Amino acid sequence: MRTVLLLASAAALYAGQSAAPPSNGGLTKTLNELAKECRNPARYSWSGTVLVDRREGEGPFTRVADARVQIATAENGKSMFKLRDEEGTEYWLISDGKKSWSYLPSKKQYMEEEAANSSESEEGEGGDSEQGTIAERSSRQAIAELDRFIQHAQSVVHAKDVPAKFGGEKAHWATIDIVEKPDEKGNKGMAEVVMAPDRPVLARLIEVQVRGAGAEARTSRVTIDFDSFSVGQPEPDGQFTFDPPKKAKLVDDLMIPGQPGSVLLNHPSPDFEARTLTGEKVKLSDLRGKVVLLDFWASWCPPCRAELPTIAKLSAEFKTKGLAVYGVDDEERGTARKYLEKAGLELPTLEDAARKAHHLYRVDAIPTVFVISQDGTVVKWFRGGRTEASLRQALKSAGISE
Repeated sequence: MRTVLLLASAAALYAGQSAAPPSNGGLTKTLNELAKECRNPARYSWSGTVLVDRREGEGPFTRVADARVQIATAENGKSMFKLRDEEGTEYWLISDGKKSWSYLPSKKQYMEEEAANSSESEEGEGGDSEQGTIAERSSRQAIAELDRFIQHAQSVVHAKDVPAKFGGEKAHWATIDIVEKPDEKGNKGMAEVVMAPDRPVLARLIEVQVRGAGAEARTSRVTIDFDSFSVGQPEPDGQFTFDPPKKAKLVDDLMIPGQPGSVLLNHPSPDFEARTLTGEKVKLSDLRGKVVLLDFWASWCPPCRAELPTIAKLSAEFKTKGLAVYGVDDEERGTARKYLEKAGLELPTLEDAARKAHHLYRVDAIPTVFVISQDGTVVKWFRGGRTEASLRQALKSAGISE
């Protein structure tokens, strides 16, 4: 009911009505402080329940995600994400900035990699990144979306004070309704936050985004009830390392639900056509009958630069033994070519400035390596730097012999 009222209030506002900002000066100051802290935050953490609902047109909302989430991030690429959904699916993603770990508690299996550099990722229609489960995407976007709502607010209303339970404490916290200015396409958003009146801490966040209008409208609603919330404060390093539980097994491949790359394992490789840095046209499906290694890299990426000599070495060694190796780079052709020449590396590299291949292979971080079998099936996927031994073993499993 509360969200329905929020939507109705927003509709009235977009019809031309106005609303006053919070009358409490201290509350306004706290909201502004929250917005400042949420703007590209280097450090934040929270835990809570995440619900995601969607609807088409003016029909009823449908629940598409229900999960318990714990998330944290810090400087130098440190991050932690743990999720358990209503069906009992659970996974962990942890990085200390140098190494990354993926863990499936149900299987007691984990994967360890060199940390990858974030790559520019595209957003799908409706503003959702294609990476991760719906609950994960919504959780990762929540803080940034709140900052955007506050920055582009058309109205901010202190609706009322409500009982709040946070961190074992009971109090009366403020409910703030924020309505975003519509963009040039008429898309609009609104948020409801339940927050402490004297510090930038949230007990609840509801974000609603409406794209289109009438029967064509698509509405998404994310509701987060927080158990803990911290932004801009120091985060303990211990949560950014992974200590394998007893009897946990280290594996080369791990199917993490909804994660980039892993969803392509044991499926046909997406076909695409591109030109090499020297202008040669290459179509992936024309390489059937050979094992193919695709290495997504960029000249600015330190882990990529560290791994490229090994990739080039393997390319030269197995070129006559049924292996086709191609780098895939989304920079300007001259940038990639100059780097390879300066580094003294011979590696056929495909130009992907339009990021078509990156999109097809759901690459959100580099280096990322795919090994494709002779029949065109993705048989190995590595996100982050790998040792030469790991890459050789992957090629061996695909049919390339020493």
